[in-house]
Amino acid sequence: MQRLRALLRKFKVTIMVIPNADQTIRQKPINLALVFLVLMVLLVINIALITTSMISRSKAATLDAENIQLVSDMTYQTDKMNSLESINNARLEEILTLRETLESSVTYLDNRLAAIEEADSRIDTLVSMFNSETHSDVEIPISRSYDREAFTLTSQETRTTDDTIFEDIENLIENEEITNIIQSKMDAYDALIEQMETQLVYLDCRPDLLPASGIFTSKFGYRKDPITKRTAKHNGLDIANDKGTAIRAAGTGIITYSGYNGDFGNVIIIDHGYGYKSVYGHCSELLIEEGTRVEKGTLIAKMGSTGKSTGTHLHFEVRYNDTPINPATILNLE
Repeated sequence: MQRLRALLRKFKVTIMVIPNADQTIRQKPINLALVFLVLMVLLVINIALITTSMISRSKAATLDAENIQLVSDMTYQTDKMNSLESINNARLEEILTLRETLESSVTYLDNRLAAIEEADSRIDTLVSMFNSETHSDVEIPISRSYDREAFTLTSQETRTTDDTIFEDIENLIENEEITNIIQSKMDAYDALIEQMETQLVYLDCRPDLLPASGIFTSKFGYRKDPITKRTAKHNGLDIANDKGTAIRAAGTGIITYSGYNGDFGNVIIIDHGYGYKSVYGHCSELLIEEGTRVEKGTLIAKMGSTGKSTGTHLHFEVRYNDTPINPATILNLE
């Protein structure tokens, strides 16, 4: 009986529930729509969160890069400050060193000035001797005027502070007058040495050495030709002596011709440079080949009577810019 009552009670409940189930079925689309809407909202919120996270990460990466750059810049600036500090310390040490060595520097500079004066005196004597011995006209370098007192600092007793010493150092360094004087003297001496060396080379090349010993039988100028008996210009100087007499180069140069040449017979021509050439004609024997450089006084040939000649002699010519000039002038025979 109780079981029946329980079943009836259950049936009653079911009958009462059935209308609620129908209502639930009718509301299911609405519930689904609500669920879909909630899901969409959640999806939008999730997308927004993801986007915000990505933006935050990008900003964080940018900030990290900027932070790294700032750290690098700070490190660079720190290194630069350390470098400047090192330079400053080094300069301070240099200043201290300059202060300690100022007096010895002044003494050194004063000694250099004295050496310059002594060198000037020796150069004057040297140039005078050079010109006298070589009959040159080398000019003495113009001495640059300077005031020794301008480089002589006051004594230690007159200095009241280190600032005075420091000012002396600055003036000495900034002025650089003593350095300029020494440099100008060195330049002048170098130029003088170069000029004297050039002059010596020129004098060595100049054909002013008598090429052979003997008797002067015919001078430079117009004369009666010994063969044609007509008046003609004689472009050289004839020196007569025994056959085989030594003929030497009148100056340093290069032999540009060594061979037989018509009226001159066996002849040698030397190019001395500086516009000078010398000719040695009627030789019996030629000892040096073309293209050979010979020094002044070198044995180049032997005297003879080859070519158009009436006897053993040397026909010696000097040409300047290819124009014959009087050899007696070059040889200082007049």
